[in-house]
Amino acid sequence: MKYEDYFVLWLNEALSDVRTDIEAFCFNLNYPAGYDNVEFGIELIGASRFDKTDDDWGCDEIWEPKQRDIIIPVEFSTKDWEVCQAKMKALIQDFLNSANPYPDVLKRGKAVAIGFVDGHLDLIWVKE
Repeated sequence: MKYEDYFVLWLNEALSDVRTDIEAFCFNLNYPAGYDNVEFGIELIGASRFDKTDDDWGCDEIWEPKQRDIIIPVEFSTKDWEVCQAKMKALIQDFLNSANPYPDVLKRGKAVAIGFVDGHLDLIWVKE
């Protein structure tokens, strides 16, 4: 299975049971330990607030899916964090623009962002 398909399956499962009081969603990239051929992982959280001028909103976590995170194989991510973030951002943008039923769950909030845990957040989508 292609990583892109695996990611969508994970995301669909994650979004099938979401609280309604989430203000914004954040995809956090991280460095998972104990895996061969893996540089990065990604997790999804729901935050209690959103502030375009303060990246710390992503720390105000109130929800996580049953399977919080998945690894990103180096064949997809490369070993460059900027390439990985750009590729994951593109995957999330494709998901948000898809006919899948779950992009609307993400769009219930005010924003969707990606970034490394405790780092700068890159906004992918913001409610107008």
